[in-house]
Amino acid sequence: MIPYGAETSTEVEATAYAVLALVGAGDTSGAYSGARWLLMRRNARGGFQSTQDTVVALEALGGYAAATFSDAASLSVTPAPVGKFAPGTVTVDESTFDLMRRFDAYGATEVRATVDGSGVALMQLEVTYNLETDPNPPEYRLIVQAKATAVTEAAKRRRRRGRSLLGNLFGSSGGGGDGGTPTVSADDARATEVNACVKRLGPGVPLGMVLLDVGLFTGFVPDEDSLQDIRVEGKGYVQRVDADDRKVVFYLENTDSSEACVIFQALKTHDVKNLRAATSTVQAYYHPEKKGTASTDAGDIEDISDLPRRRGLVRIDGRSPFKGRSPFEVDTSDGEVTERARVGFFTSLLASIFFWGLG
Repeated sequence: MIPYGAETSTEVEATAYAVLALVGAGDTSGAYSGARWLLMRRNARGGFQSTQDTVVALEALGGYAAATFSDAASLSVTPAPVGKFAPGTVTVDESTFDLMRRFDAYGATEVRATVDGSGVALMQLEVTYNLETDPNPPEYRLIVQAKATAVTEAAKRRRRRGRSLLGNLFGSSGGGGDGGTPTVSADDARATEVNACVKRLGPGVPLGMVLLDVGLFTGFVPDEDSLQDIRVEGKGYVQRVDADDRKVVFYLENTDSSEACVIFQALKTHDVKNLRAATSTVQAYYHPEKKGTASTDAGDIEDISDLPRRRGLVRIDGRSPFKGRSPFEVDTSDGEVTERARVGFFTSLLASIFFWGLG
């Protein structure tokens, strides 16, 4: 017997498939226990652990309801008053069976009810509360970094003044030698490179698909060209990429024992001051209780605006997974920056050599 609240997404989905099979075979009596088990584990919004198990479970419950429907139901449900909670009698009959009624329980943590008549009704008490810390330890290590690839003119002037000051202090015209990596506030960034890396913290049973939800700073949107690069290069690992104004969701496969990194560009569309940290999450698609979180600070991000902007990239354990790479595509020593020779130039060169040989 699985305790309430301890069920996994896989157990919900498996039970739903069993109910569907029994209903399909005409065994509604055998499907009853599975349908009841599912009903007792629905959350307050009518769903379950994940999108996948919710779709299958609702299909199973819908099939069971259709197979056992009767318009002869007539129930009177009277919850016992608890403090200010006194909703009176709720009638469930052919005119109200498909309506959901909600009442404020005013903090009650237990509700009893008297039921008269015939039929089946579901009464659910929702109790919400906050915890200081997540009781479940993280399953994944998630690191999300943002680097400025374009900055405002004011930020450029401040950087030049800083270099000039360092040159006067240390007798160097280059500036920045002992000043470390230059940084800038995300407020002053016009574009950023987002680097998100996820790795499972320890060995265990394979968890399947992973949902990597990368948050963006307010006012930034993902660059679609770099996301398309990831879709192409990540085939076999990145199954899908969904984007909106504030986040990008990557559906990752075959990364259970590897570190997977995605690198893409984000562009500023609205000026926002005093930007807050961006929150990112990762979770196993079929086991959403297995998860991890990360926060990307907007105060000081690395300024790489002097470097060429990179395309969208995927790295599995530090290497590109792309199998169909051109022989003229070469990785630099850092394993990150990629340079491509143009096929058109190569074709023209071959043609020139060919005609020169004929001459």
